[in-house]
Amino acid sequence: WTQEELDQFLDSFMLEDEHDKEYYEYFYTFSKTGMRPNEFRALQVKDIQGEYLIVNKDITSKISGAGDIIQPVKNEYSVRRVIMPTEVIELLLERTKGYKPNDFIFGKEKAFRESNLRRSLDKHIKVAGVKHIVLYGFRHSHATHLIRSGVPIKVVSQRLGHKDISTTINTYWHLLKDDEKKALEAIKTS
Repeated sequence: WTQEELDQFLDSFMLEDEHDKEYYEYFYTFSKTGMRPNEFRALQVKDIQGEYLIVNKDITSKISGAGDIIQPVKNEYSVRRVIMPTEVIELLLERTKGYKPNDFIFGKEKAFRESNLRRSLDKHIKVAGVKHIVLYGFRHSHATHLIRSGVPIKVVSQRLGHKDISTTINTYWHLLKDDEKKALEAIKTS
């Protein structure tokens, strides 16, 4: 999504409805992280450390009948600290007042269910009238926004938890082609 589409989506939530407010807070903060969906769902109160969110686990429900299972992240490069804007950290600290360190930021004793997140996402996509994306689309939208804003590709790669910069370049090459055109223009004018 573009920033406009994200804003339209977030504006579709009725914040006076406590249930809607919880999902708004989820999607708002998720959109600021660049995390994989299951990394974000696995965040616990203890993972809020100063201005950072600590990524060191994810959560899966793919094992039939087992419920949600906490597991290590995808690879050693996925373990990272993700710096967050002050307003996001403040929102998370406010929402988790009275929570225990091992409580999930979203869901408390049990993490938000992926099926409920998808249902809320689909509902608000319709209400907002924006193009359909899946949960992973928030990660791609975040990375796209950073790259288009001129954030160095190495920083984007580290924030996303990619094994190496080539993964980021290969995934977002279509955005980097614009930089190639800028280089050509700079050469022509010098």
